[in-house]
Amino acid sequence: MTSNEQALFGMMQELGYSHGLYITALQILSQDRLAVSDMLAYLYEEQPSEEAVIKEIARICETYHLNKE
Repeated sequence: MTSNEQALFGMMQELGYSHGLYITALQILSQDRLAVSDMLAYLYEEQPSEEAVIKEIARICETYHLNKE
């Protein structure tokens, strides 16, 4: 796990998101290091709800053409 992936994992835990959400987020976003960085910045700036995080993951998947499965 890269340092950014570790930071994303820790930030999602600190913000109180469900275990399933941060595991899924890491599986999807780790396909591209910039996707992980984008999510880190988003979480830091917005501290969004889980629903908003899911929508942001979908947006990032489209932006970086990530496999959502």
